Amino acid sequence: MENIQLTVGLAGWALIILVVSVLLICLLQVILTPAHKQHEINLREAMNGDFSALCELVNEYMAGEDKKYFKKYPQHAVDVFNAAKKLVEIVESRNGEKNPELEDYYWLGMMYEEGFGTEKNLDKAREYYQKALTTTECWCGDAECYQSQRAEIEQRLKTLN
Repeated sequence: MENIQLTVGLAGWALIILVVSVLLICLLQVILTPAHKQHEINLREAMNGDFSALCELVNEYMAGEDKKYFKKYPQHAVDVFNAAKKLVEIVESRNGEKNPELEDYYWLGMMYEEGFGTEKNLDKAREYYQKALTTTECWCGDAECYQSQRAEIEQRLKTLN
């Protein structure tokens, strides 16, 4: 009889350990979600000058998908802003080697307009939106996309005036 009680006791402990292990694994998965990892990777790559990583970060923010993420990690918003500013400075310093694209200026304008990673500055937002409208190239490389983005910038400018 004692052996049976001991076996049930061990089985109970084994079940508790199993449940706790499953809960810990679930908690780790929530903490280390792929989206969180991708943000970290994109942020690191954007800070090292990777334009496509910067595109991902800014596009996610603009689509509203990750505003909660950037509210939780405000320094990342500052880092994204600094990366965008750095890339524009690099593009502008190349003297025609690579022409600035519409998005280069658009994102900085949006960041200044919304205060994403920086203080809101509507004058700076207007300045970068105007620069965006003077460019003839866009990252998407498609005329319809280019016109759509120009229309969005023109709309943003109207709301700022």
